[in-house]
Amino acid sequence: QGDVEHMVILAGWLLFGEQNGVERDTSKGYYWCKLAADQDDVVANAYLGYCLIRGLGVEPDWEDGYELLVEVASQDLNAVGRGKWRHFFA
Repeated sequence: QGDVEHMVILAGWLLFGEQNGVERDTSKGYYWCKLAADQDDVVANAYLGYCLIRGLGVEPDWEDGYELLVEVASQDLNAVGRGKWRHFFA
């Protein structure tokens, strides 16, 4: 276990690259997404769904990725304490 919010930030840097001197590495990005998602983080689950659909760091799995994104979209982000991430889903 660790600081989930920072895991998600690192995952984003790795998945999308070139932020704060971090080069893109989708395999590592997926790893950190999965670690945070395993702790039920809503943003990590959104990233994980995106990874699955696009095949970033993992074999593409459109059905599971779509299912995760639908689940995330149905959550009240303010209720789960991640309202500041609302722009990610807009």
